Amino acid sequence: MIKFFRKIRYNLMEKGKTTKYFKYAIGEIILVVIGILIALQINNWNEGRKLNTKSQELIASLIEDFEYNKNKLEIELKFRDSLLTNMDAFNEFIESDTVLVSVDSLRELAHSFFRGRPFSPNLTAYDEAKSTGNLSLLKSKAVLQQFTLFNEANNGLMGLNNEGRYSYFNGSSWELRKTVDLGLITGSNPIENLLSHKDYKAMVSTTLARAALHNSRGITWNTKNHLVRMNTATIEILRLLYEMKKK
Repeated sequence: MIKFFRKIRYNLMEKGKTTKYFKYAIGEIILVVIGILIALQINNWNEGRKLNTKSQELIASLIEDFEYNKNKLEIELKFRDSLLTNMDAFNEFIESDTVLVSVDSLRELAHSFFRGRPFSPNLTAYDEAKSTGNLSLLKSKAVLQQFTLFNEANNGLMGLNNEGRYSYFNGSSWELRKTVDLGLITGSNPIENLLSHKDYKAMVSTTLARAALHNSRGITWNTKNHLVRMNTATIEILRLLYEMKKK
């Protein structure tokens, strides 16, 4: 094709048709430029299509992970609510001057003060996208802000998990365990000799016991608050991701 155009230009020059030659040359340049622009447009379209496919794949993976997180968070929140309910009932019964429930019931309720468990969300897709720089594919400032809120709450939750472990093995719970068998308080061990309500109340009313129980409830309460924040961010993240999936 190039040889064909060159032959035409050569013939025009040979015949002295300079004006036509220059017009033809300009036309040829314009055609070449148009061809280049079309090629660039096609290339841009292909790249855009590839990026869109990659973005949709990322969105689908994030939705899968955060749907899982949403279900797990609902379970964890119910668990913490049940612990707090039991703790508050225990404190109410202990503070009462009247014997309202048996010692066995109190010991069962007290078990909630030492039933904390860690929660770790599934962030596989998020962490991979962050490490590879693919989070920019989402092109959504709103969803990135929600990721930040989620991570802040998650970091706070991990700090509370560490605080709970420290309390049990080094802190107030550990100090309490030095003075009394925790199984007597929580009901995890059977009592060989019957423990009177008065004796049980005296055992859990010491300064060490009150400090341990109070600290445990505080950690559980704060844990629930962080889980609530994570759940709120998760719901908003999913809403935004589903909107982006439709586009």
